[in-house]
Amino acid sequence: MLVWGAVALGWGLVPGAICGRVIELRSGATVLGIDSESGAVVRLADDAHSSIECVVAGAPVDLLRIAICAPGDDPLKPRELSSGQEARVAVEPGAAVRVRFDRLAGEQLGALCTIEPVGDGRFRFRARVEGGPGTILERLDFPAINLRAPLEGDGAGDALALGTTKGGVHERPHGWSAGRIVSARQPGTLAAQFGCYHGSSGGVVTFTEDNVGWPKALAFARGRDGIAVGWRHYARHDLGRAFELSYPVVAGTFGARGCGASGLAGRRGGVQGVGAGAAVVRAAVGSARRSAPLAA
Repeated sequence: MLVWGAVALGWGLVPGAICGRVIELRSGATVLGIDSESGAVVRLADDAHSSIECVVAGAPVDLLRIAICAPGDDPLKPRELSSGQEARVAVEPGAAVRVRFDRLAGEQLGALCTIEPVGDGRFRFRARVEGGPGTILERLDFPAINLRAPLEGDGAGDALALGTTKGGVHERPHGWSAGRIVSARQPGTLAAQFGCYHGSSGGVVTFTEDNVGWPKALAFARGRDGIAVGWRHYARHDLGRAFELSYPVVAGTFGARGCGASGLAGRRGGVQGVGAGAAVVRAAVGSARRSAPLAA
């Protein structure tokens, strides 16, 4: 189990890896694959630009994790439950894939995740969590994807970046020791709600479509088999009424060619602390700015 600040991060590997058939969504030339039995993301690849298989083969991580306090629980010790634990999983293919988790960890808790292509190699993730009165949802970790490390070749050209006020670029993260995490939080250092991980030919970008600035955090965590990227959403919500994540999370691929850096000069100017990165990082920042409102 990885540690994010003072809180354990349970992005555990899905038991049995790919258990069922892979249900695929396409956004342009980018393919997103979802395991029909676990609901985990098992493939993310851009066939046109980079041909990089971005997800670790055979080692997906839990798509969703929640922390709750049920009646009688110690409020200082929220319980962690994940989609990789005991649950009834139903994956419904379609123009948008619906992933339903019922009886998470054997309890009267459920979650509905919707994933849809939105063009330009991107996919939009939404989540709803259900429970009962008096059960408090403290936080939701969603979505999580386990990315290859190194991403491309020997990893010499790999880097990841977070939209932080400074120091957001981290080179050659495949060389990190297992358990190392870089993260940023909003409100806080995550001035622009995005992150990306790339090689010389392209890579993966994720951002939120949140123009309010709800409390959240983004983390990249080095595990034994890859680098897991995921968002944490802080809730403190009584599940007597279902919790709907107020904004979608977007994840997808980008290529090195055809991605100009002009998008950096968005409505609110350039993102500080990222300009020192490679051109492909600047392109990803520009793309995120064009696609979603970013709260400062």
